[in-house]
Amino acid sequence: MLYIYTNPVAGDGKTVKAMSYLSAMFYKNQIEFKERELKRPWDAYRLTKFTCQAYPWCEGIIVIGGDGTIQEMVAGMIDALEAYSLERCSMPLGILATGSGNDFIRCIETKKLPDSAILIADDFFEKLQRRETRAVDVITANNMAFLNIANIGLDARIVENAVGLKAKYGKRAYLAAVHQSIAEHENIDLKIEVDGKNLDGSYTLAAICNGQYYGGGLRIAPNAKIDDGKITLCLVEAMSRRKLTLLFPSLRIGMHKYLKAVKFIECEEVTITIPPQQNPPSKLCMDGNLYPIEEKTHFKIHPKILDVFV
Repeated sequence: MLYIYTNPVAGDGKTVKAMSYLSAMFYKNQIEFKERELKRPWDAYRLTKFTCQAYPWCEGIIVIGGDGTIQEMVAGMIDALEAYSLERCSMPLGILATGSGNDFIRCIETKKLPDSAILIADDFFEKLQRRETRAVDVITANNMAFLNIANIGLDARIVENAVGLKAKYGKRAYLAAVHQSIAEHENIDLKIEVDGKNLDGSYTLAAICNGQYYGGGLRIAPNAKIDDGKITLCLVEAMSRRKLTLLFPSLRIGMHKYLKAVKFIECEEVTITIPPQQNPPSKLCMDGNLYPIEEKTHFKIHPKILDVFV
């Protein structure tokens, strides 16, 4: 039995079309499945955790949606491990990417995703038929799991501003949010401990990376690997608003790695503390989902704890 969870609002209708095609293929090939539509915040987390606990040896869980839905589902899968004291997830995850960013899937796929929901679903069905999986790492932030990238600072503020601008700008909301966030930008003081080494300072942003891409294709961590047992920490030291106008174009092609203010560190654990004397950044962003930021956040890599269909 396959359990499928769909986010109907992802991708401007792509999810509904993809699910319709996929269910027809499942019926045609006599593949057993159960589908549930995600209607409320945290449905993905709750339903996935329940499925993992109730049916730990099912054939797999499939998500049809974007990066934010995937993050909730992975968090549910990892939390469910405690019920059985398992060291890794017993069921694989299938990702049918229909969101606006689809950043994690860029690290899995060797070819560009098609625009058509039907073609996306057809490619996924062929992948599922092979039943081949790849073991990937997961990162936790104070025990909340995510699959791709967490960020603090300017890039998290961009995501926060994009939410408010989406009604006005639609698909251009992220670009509009970049301009607004740069205009509002203030660097933040952070206390950072990386594998026992202190890197306290003033920063524009900190990105804790498992994958390479965020923001719909910005290649923040060009050398990150999703199965190497390492966090790739990207730190951008304090930059002026003028210099920031150069940062984001370079992110698109990964050329920011040559900027003096940008540093990459391979590590297994990172702790970021917000000094109490300053106004904290408003949010922690994990795979596009926004969370209240805590005074101290501990990030830890969990090597090859999850299998995904490839």
